[in-house]
Amino acid sequence: MSSQGDSVRKITKTRKVLTLSEKNAILDKLSRGETCASVNRMYGMDESSIRTIRKHQQKIRASIIASASASTKTTSYSGNEAIEKMEKALVLWIETQTSKRISLDNVIIREKAKSLYHDITLRKDQRGTDTINDWN
Repeated sequence: MSSQGDSVRKITKTRKVLTLSEKNAILDKLSRGETCASVNRMYGMDESSIRTIRKHQQKIRASIIASASASTKTTSYSGNEAIEKMEKALVLWIETQTSKRISLDNVIIREKAKSLYHDITLRKDQRGTDTINDWN
C-alpha cells in the first residue's frame, strides 16, 4: 500500500526570467494605459511581478540604455550603472581584440574590466556623483 504522501506530487512553478527587452515591452504596454491584470494575462505572470517591473521602471530603462546588445539577452535585473557601462565597453573591446586575432584569457579580460570600471567611476567622481566600488 502506498501512503497518501506518495500519491501527492508537489507542483513547483518555474521561475521565469525576463530579458530587458521583454520588460521594456511590458513597460510600454503599461504606459499606453493597459492594466497590470491584462498584461499579467498576456505574459502568464503574477500581477505582483508586473507591478514590480513598473516600480523599477527608471532602473530598467537606464539598464536598457547602458547595456550592450549581448548582455540584454541575459540580464534579468537592473544593476549598478557603472558596471553596466563597463560591460558594454568590455564587450566592444573583446570584439575588437578578437577581430584583430589577439588571444585573450581570463586574467587579461579581468584586468581590462577592472581598468574600464575604474575609468568609468573616476569620470563619475569628477562629475560629483557618488559611486560604489564593488571590485576587490
